Amino acid sequence: MYVEQSPPTTAEFEPLLAEHGTSSKTDEILNGTLDLKGFGLSKEMKLFLQSLQQTPKEREMHIPGRMPREAFQEVMKIQNESTSSSPSALHYTLWKAIAEVDDLAEIHSLWVSLPFMYGFICNRHKREIDCMLEKKPGVRQIHIMRIIGLMEACWNSYLKWAYNKHVMPNAEKSGLSPNQWGGRRGRGAIACAMRKLMTWEYYRFVKETVLAFPGDLQSNFDRMIPSFNLIISMKYGMSRNAARCRAATVEAFERNIRTAAGTSERSYRHEDGETRLGGEIQGKPDNMQLWAMESSLLLKMHEEHCHHGVELKDPTRNYVKQMYRRRIC
Repeated sequence: MYVEQSPPTTAEFEPLLAEHGTSSKTDEILNGTLDLKGFGLSKEMKLFLQSLQQTPKEREMHIPGRMPREAFQEVMKIQNESTSSSPSALHYTLWKAIAEVDDLAEIHSLWVSLPFMYGFICNRHKREIDCMLEKKPGVRQIHIMRIIGLMEACWNSYLKWAYNKHVMPNAEKSGLSPNQWGGRRGRGAIACAMRKLMTWEYYRFVKETVLAFPGDLQSNFDRMIPSFNLIISMKYGMSRNAARCRAATVEAFERNIRTAAGTSERSYRHEDGETRLGGEIQGKPDNMQLWAMESSLLLKMHEEHCHHGVELKDPTRNYVKQMYRRRIC
């Protein structure tokens, strides 16, 4: 991603992502007061940054830093006990047992929240394991294997609570694009497929030409930038300290590799002065919500600023008779 020099990784963009995306520049982006003329950005990137300006409704959104005991217990209760839990070998059996006792759950919910409340990194959270899984049985070429990150269960529990109960609901209240489907509660894959099928059936019925093409976002989570995502999270109410803790912890990960042969003794990590690793780690519980919010902003930008080329028609909106039409490029 950094080698490819995509816009958010360039030197011109770097000041905007200072302090893991929580600097004063972020405040200016969210307030809509940042002068973008001196950053050498493309017209499209300027428009995208302008779309991050908070609305009056979004400025009133605030997410509590402290994870309540009840939320901690709920997260641990619904977790599958057979799930791999953490690099430190603290199994979900332990966390689920702790959640059964109110006094212990109260203490641990506070302990889990402290790094996010004050914006620091817990040393135990800095270890992560890249689990190498076969996409195709028997094919073990590294570039076509799936990498799932194994992180501490308690750190993940806070992200589940923050994004599922607060950040994503705030984004829904603010208004996500109706054409964004993935990662949203109540929008299943079957309904999305039916929407496409009805679109094609409509064109078949009226005998018009229609073109559909798949847009596979290869290595999508690996190309997402944690610091940039935090600006979007803060748009929908995440506190500066929680955002800083999240991005700083990901950047500080000491990463081992696990295969069927075992876990590597050697590890790799980001070093100061070196090219950043970047990317959101697949397996982290907030990835789908982050992509839903980010892609929604992109779709809205297309709908607002592009008025030629492809025409988006949704015959399911008003039962085909009154077809909803918007133009995107």
